[in-house]
Parts: sequence; structure tokens; C-alpha cells
Amino acid sequence: MTQDIGVRQGFYLYAVQRVAEVFRYPLKLQLLGSRRGYLRRAGNLFFILTQALAASAQHLRVGALGGTSLTSDYSTFCSGSPFDVCNGSGSRSPIGGPSVEWMFTDRVSIEGNAIYRRLRREFGGPTVTWEFPVLAKYRIPFGTKAVFLEAGPSFRTTGNRNTEPSHTGIAAGAGFDVDWGRFRFSPTARYTRWSKDPAFTMPSKPDQLELLFGLSYGAESDRHWLGRRVRLGVVAGANLISPASAQRLEVSGETFLYRFSRDYKRSWVLGPRLELELSKRWSASVEANHRRLLFTDTILSRQTTSTRDGKSAVLWQFPALVRYHFPGAVQPYLEAGPTFRLPQEIGAKLGTFGAAAGAGVRFRWRALHFEPGLRFSHWGPAKFPSGETAPNEFRRNQFDFVFAATF
Repeated sequence: MTQDIGVRQGFYLYAVQRVAEVFRYPLKLQLLGSRRGYLRRAGNLFFILTQALAASAQHLRVGALGGTSLTSDYSTFCSGSPFDVCNGSGSRSPIGGPSVEWMFTDRVSIEGNAIYRRLRREFGGPTVTWEFPVLAKYRIPFGTKAVFLEAGPSFRTTGNRNTEPSHTGIAAGAGFDVDWGRFRFSPTARYTRWSKDPAFTMPSKPDQLELLFGLSYGAESDRHWLGRRVRLGVVAGANLISPASAQRLEVSGETFLYRFSRDYKRSWVLGPRLELELSKRWSASVEANHRRLLFTDTILSRQTTSTRDGKSAVLWQFPALVRYHFPGAVQPYLEAGPTFRLPQEIGAKLGTFGAAAGAGVRFRWRALHFEPGLRFSHWGPAKFPSGETAPNEFRRNQFDFVFAATF
């Protein structure tokens, strides 16, 4: 461990010296018009920065956290009408999502989270949010454990808008780490103070106290952050068939004309991917794909024509697929498995469980694997809270082109 620290410190000292050399004569180079020398030094700087990141990559920790809020989601809100209707929430919503932490030293680090949370109220639909705290952490050794303090800004976005919670806040917390090999278990109590919500919406509770349980894994090396059998990457794609049939309505008479049409646009998917190589031929992958169902409305009358763009739903889809790779330099593959989705509903009722299957090819360029393919998903029916099947114009069959890159 001491030797590793000494090597890193020596490399950082060398990097600082090279950076100083890069910027030593910038004005002179510009006056002389030495573009080649300036570009060479800029290239050296880029190389040094990338190598510094690579040298520290084994100090990256990737994991997930989950838990619950200990405070209610909304403050009690009264309408002020003669009936004095009040709306509030005593619910405590479950929360969770991925986490990434960069260890600068054994004591100092920066952690970023992406936390999914549904704010629930007594009346009306929930508000779906994603919270993104970025926290500086400081650890204090305490026996075989390490107690830590954390603080930093927190950001929040909403997928649907049943209410309008604010988007910025400040978070602080405390907890302790328990290490087991490369794994680390981190119970945390975290307090977040959100800025004031807009005046026209039902106010969410600005003071939030959360109990979180984090599990992270330390990187093995700069090229294999989660081990030699685990690959991280990104997947993107688009639908090849419309998510719903076009809608048409026409009402006409002797003195008036009204035509309405709704056409659904191409919906794109994008998100992270985690793949585990089980053997030379078999692998398993999990994805988190973000998708928006968009449409264009056209209204035609005798007096005017107007168009409006909108969205029917914002989705997170989570396919969990087992894949078989055929041998060869360019490897064909077949995949199948269950798929799940969390609709952030905006005028749409969608099923949350389905099955997916696909085919494609995989080819390699250096440390990167590229995988273009086709994927078919069949979703279950949408349900009302009572359990009855909800009428829905959206197709339950989904056919996409997907392209993944992993390393």
C-alpha cells in the first residue's frame, strides 16, 4: 500500500512538471506563430491528464444505494376555501439508485448519486423525481471501521408534473463504512434542505431526512474497474414501429369543419449498461433505458390550422437479458429475458412487466466492444389500481434498433 502511494505521488509530481512545461512559453509560441509546437504541447497535456485519470482509476468505486425517507413527502396544504380542504402526506417513499465515488485519498472522496423517488400525497397522483447529490466526503478512522461526514449540493428533476418541487438544495450526512474485500457497506443518515417550491403548486416538504444503505465495489485496475468479467457501457437506439396507432377525428357540417389528428414520433432510448461475462459464450446484462413517447397534434378548421408537440409518457425501461455469443471475429448473438419499466405517466396507462428477445453481432476494437442489434419486447396489459385492465391505445409489442458500446 505504501509503495502504491509512493508511485502515485511520483507520477503526479512528474505530471505537474510536464504541465508546467506545456504552459511555460505560451505567449512566445503565439508570437512566433509556432502552431506545431503549441499543438504538440497541447497533445502532451491531454496525454498527461488522461494518464492521471487512468492511474487513479483503481480508486473508483461503483455501486448502488437504497433506503427510505424518514420525513413525509409533502407539507400539509389547505385550500382556504369555505370547506377548508387540506392535502398532505404521511407516507415515507422508498428511494434508490446507482452511485459512483472517486477516492482521492483514503480519507477524502467525492460521491455522486442518481436517486429515484416518487413523492406521494394523500390525494392525486405521485410526482416522480430524480435527485442528484454531489457530496464531498471525509473519513475518520474508528477501529476497524471508518466514520465519515459528507456535504454538498443536490439537484432534482421531475418526469411528470402533478406538483412542481424545487430543483436545488443542500445535503449533509454522516455514516460509517464496513469493508469486506473489495465490497464496502455504508449505512448513512442524510439531511437535505430543498429550496422553496413555486407558489402556485402544492409544496413538498423542504426538510428531508433519509436513511440510506450503500453497497459499492472497488475498482480492480484502470482497465477493469469492476473486475475482468464485468463490463460497463452505454446503449442507445430507436423504435422501428410507432408506439401507437395514429388517431384521426373529423366533424364537418355545412358551416364548420373540425379535423384532429395525432401522429406519434420516433422515440429514442439511451442509458447505461452493466454486463457480466459468465463464460466465453454466455453473458448476462442489465440496462436502464430512458425513453419518451412523443406526439404531434394537428387541428384543422375552416379558419385556421395549428400544431402542438407533446409527450404521452416518460419511461425508464430495465431489460435483464441472458445472451449467447457464437464464435468468430464478428460474433452473432441471441438474447432473451424479462424486462421492466417505470412509467412516469402523462396521460398514458402502460404495463410495467414484459419479455424481450433480440439478435445482433458483436465486434471488438481494442478494449471496446460494439454491439448493433434488433430487440423485440412484448409488454403486459396496463392495470387500474383496482386490478382491472385499463383501455390503452399504445401497442404492447415494441420493436427497436439498439447499439451498445462496452469496455
